[in-house]
Amino acid sequence: FNTTLADGRLNVNGAIFHTEVDDMQFFEFFVSPFGLSRVVENIDEVTLKGFELGAAYQITDELSLVGGYSAIDSEIDKNTIRPYTKGNDVPNAADFTANAALQYVKDIDGLEFTAWLEYAYQWDMWFHTVQDDLVPATLFEGFGVGDADFSKTQVDGYGITNLRFGLSSETWKVAVFARNLLDEDYVAEVITAAEFGGAFIHPGAARTAG
Repeated sequence: FNTTLADGRLNVNGAIFHTEVDDMQFFEFFVSPFGLSRVVENIDEVTLKGFELGAAYQITDELSLVGGYSAIDSEIDKNTIRPYTKGNDVPNAADFTANAALQYVKDIDGLEFTAWLEYAYQWDMWFHTVQDDLVPATLFEGFGVGDADFSKTQVDGYGITNLRFGLSSETWKVAVFARNLLDEDYVAEVITAAEFGGAFIHPGAARTAG
């Protein structure tokens, strides 16, 4: 749905979804008789359902507020490669994300000045089909590996603040910006190889200005 309220100053939109996916591709490192193998495999059946909600409100002629929220309830329905993961969350799908931003736009002697302040938050997220499960070494007998703890494949939620100022005319534009203004430490991605004793960790970008 999409609707306009408050004499055109408020716009609200939303969506409800239910998605069933067969053979969802998933990348992982897998312990095999040949050592550590990089594998793109298929999760047989997954379900994702939830909703998205967004709004934009024109507070004054120059100042506006924008916000959004989305929630996902995801579940692995069948996974032949790792059948014990049935019922776990779908990897790379955070339970919810939210963002809010203030935008200021003003005409100054024929030039347009803009300012944008944004905060975006992402909830905890799993990066593997195996989650709180402890995979016993008996499943890998002969591979020389021990019990595999996959609990570290979940990363904590984090919030990022972005800031931007700009000045433009009809023929030129200049801007200064800062991404991750508060220099938040966070993990952007985890590719685990728990049976092999570790994981490949991709840290999130530190503060960037330009």
